[in-house]
Amino acid sequence: MRFVLTLLLFVGAVFFAQPASAFCFEPSAPQIFLISKPQKPFCLQLFSDTPCNAWEIDSYRMEVKRFVARLQLYVNEAVAFGGEATDYAKCMIKSLDD
Repeated sequence: MRFVLTLLLFVGAVFFAQPASAFCFEPSAPQIFLISKPQKPFCLQLFSDTPCNAWEIDSYRMEVKRFVARLQLYVNEAVAFGGEATDYAKCMIKSLDD
């Protein structure tokens, strides 16, 4: 029993006597946003005398909504990356101090 207690004290002293060094995970940046904004239908151009059909307007609105949704996802990824990059920098500074 005494041997086990001595062994546990020795192992505990070895693990807790050394400062713990953190491993910092480098974040990866989001992919570049390459989706172009939707083109207006010809009937909505400034000098067009052609009336728009309802399906043209609806189709354009849906394209705009999809574009905005994709753009918002990209913004969210970029903001998350900013936070991860900040955490990474803090971790690296902390590892230099240890």
